[in-house]
Amino acid sequence: VAMYGLPFIPAGRSAYNLFVQMGFHPIINDSLIENTLAFTSFAIGSLSAITTWLFTTMLIQDGTVQTVVSLFSFLSGIAISNIVVTTISSAVATVYVGFAEAPWAYQRIDDSSFNELWISWWKNRYPLLSSAGYT
Repeated sequence: VAMYGLPFIPAGRSAYNLFVQMGFHPIINDSLIENTLAFTSFAIGSLSAITTWLFTTMLIQDGTVQTVVSLFSFLSGIAISNIVVTTISSAVATVYVGFAEAPWAYQRIDDSSFNELWISWWKNRYPLLSSAGYT
């Protein structure tokens, strides 16, 4: 929401109102990107913990140390992967806001993809929104 040049809360409200006005609200609600990225962070943390557990099993015979080091590795894996995941999440949000704000800008970049997206959006927009109670 930094695209608006406003403080965080007013810019968030502006973006939300734009989504409601353009009919994007159901798309944002049903987006699986956040869940997928959260699962990816969890998987990276788990992989870090398993790898650490295997290495510490070979080097250290104390189970308490293995557990503590593996837990630290799990939390570190999640924290480090969240750096990348947050960047991807912000990029997706920027695409949503940018397309809702100026969909014609996308047309200048890739006209055929834009036409396909726009036609399918308008073809499905009104029946879906009216059945969900958004219009």
